[in-house]
Amino acid sequence: LGCIKEVEHARVIARRGTSADHQLRVYNAALAEGAADHDAQIAVVDWLIEQTVTPDGSAPA
Repeated sequence: LGCIKEVEHARVIARRGTSADHQLRVYNAALAEGAADHDAQIAVVDWLIEQTVTPDGSAPA
């Protein structure tokens, strides 16, 4: 099927968790630090941007 790379990446996801798992950690950590719900959501968006945008500011290929 030519999808070995994708299947191998599934193992990485299983080991470290999904993006949703990370988003919940960021959200809950922000709440635990005293952030309001809206600010905790902003922290999640900031994390998503950090994970998505490359150092030069462009979206990954």
